[in-house]
Amino acid sequence: ETMQAAVLSGFAVSIVVQPMEAIKARLQIQYGGAGDARRFTGPIDCLKQVVRTLGVRRGLYRGWTLTALCRMSNWAYFGTYEL
Repeated sequence: ETMQAAVLSGFAVSIVVQPMEAIKARLQIQYGGAGDARRFTGPIDCLKQVVRTLGVRRGLYRGWTLTALCRMSNWAYFGTYEL
């Protein structure tokens, strides 16, 4: 039961957290080099621009499969509690 709960919670968390991680990553890499201008004024502006240009699926959930697999792998960690 603990393993199943860990897999399901990892799946649910990845759906909620992936857009926040995508926005955070874009904000962190918005400076390409010395003297580059900021592309985004903040997280809300970044969200609007990403959704407008790439859409929700390609912009916010790109790479979701690997994130979900990583978070669902917590079953190995939580599953050892049952041993």
